[in-house]
Amino acid sequence: MSRSMVLIVTWSLLLAACTATTGDSTVPQETTSTILSTTTSIPATTTTTDAQEPPSTTTLATTTTPAPTTTTTVAPRTVTEHPNLPGALSGDLVDWNAVGPRWTLALYEARDASMLTAAPTVLYLVDPDGTRYEVASWPMGGPYAIADWAGTGDTALLLRADARAAIVDLRTGVETGTVPLPTDYYGSPPIAFTSPTGKNLVVLTDDGVTQRVERRNRSGARLAVLGEQSTPDDMRNGLEWLYGFDGTFALIKTASGIELVGNDGTFVRDLWIPMGRTCTPVRWWSADSFLASCLGDGPAFGHDFYSQLWILETDGTAGDTLTMIPPGPVQVVDFGFVDAWRLPSQTIVQWTGDCGAAEVRELATDGSTTPLGGTSSHRFVEADASGMTILAWQSCDGSEGRLYRADPSGNEVLELVPRVGDAWGVRDAAT
Repeated sequence: MSRSMVLIVTWSLLLAACTATTGDSTVPQETTSTILSTTTSIPATTTTTDAQEPPSTTTLATTTTPAPTTTTTVAPRTVTEHPNLPGALSGDLVDWNAVGPRWTLALYEARDASMLTAAPTVLYLVDPDGTRYEVASWPMGGPYAIADWAGTGDTALLLRADARAAIVDLRTGVETGTVPLPTDYYGSPPIAFTSPTGKNLVVLTDDGVTQRVERRNRSGARLAVLGEQSTPDDMRNGLEWLYGFDGTFALIKTASGIELVGNDGTFVRDLWIPMGRTCTPVRWWSADSFLASCLGDGPAFGHDFYSQLWILETDGTAGDTLTMIPPGPVQVVDFGFVDAWRLPSQTIVQWTGDCGAAEVRELATDGSTTPLGGTSSHRFVEADASGMTILAWQSCDGSEGRLYRADPSGNEVLELVPRVGDAWGVRDAAT
């Protein structure tokens, strides 16, 4: 499996992290340690308070630096100039109280595809009307992907080439810390924020003997071990996770299945997955169900990397298929469906293939799909009833990237971040 394909599959699994939040009301910490007994169902309602992401009472005592408030004074910043960069406003002009759904982070590479000439990398924050704000920049050698975006909207995790993730304060454009990451992993980025606000981090560690999924504070202190196993020979069996929407629990994918655990690592239950498949949680589908991307062996799949989407249940009961396995032989360049988004009038799914191929498709009730959008490779970043935010690229390596807004039929209605000159263009996007 090529590295470029792994990256395309990886970023197709990104969660929609930036959501509007409410105030910091106080919730007794005891509710976190008791909310997930083996007889308790997942709560159907959620609140967005940091009190729902407390450290375990049996782990290290730590101090977490509070996130900047909306009244923080930010010094004026200049906008990076380069012939391969699109126009943008300074990041100090962002109204942080307005940042929420349909706002997008876009990581833009000004170097051309040969990557031989030094040029800046810029992180843009784009509002729903297409106004771009430069919130961070690197003169050369910047990050190559967005791992996650905190629910508060003002902090991002960016992957760097030195096997570290940078924590970036979007209000100031400053890297406030870095986190070491495994050099070899499969699937989703090995680091993310906790839900719903991003108060803490979830980090994959692997010393070649043992893999762990750890919850840490932003200073790096370990608060809990959410999952642990021996390092697998086949990295498809590596640990991955989906953090609970209210911050009180997590789903942990292991070599043997999917576990539901409390946010202190307490085991709650094993979840049902289809027989003969390796399933990875992708995103929440409802309060009690989640979308999973499932690989399998044997003639039904055709090859080891074809993905079928399922809707699985947090109570451990059997789930249902969302996408079908094509009849007849499955071509080895067809990697199947890795993501989906349910809208009031349609369900869209993300297809991927070899050499960076990707399509956004509409799923019919009979299981058939219809491609949406243009002829380039494209994946949806966000979707709602009015349409989709789509990242499109032309080349196998993901270069010549741009970001646009499309209507429900996939027709472009607004270019959010264009590719300028011979730039690589938009490398990654998150919302």
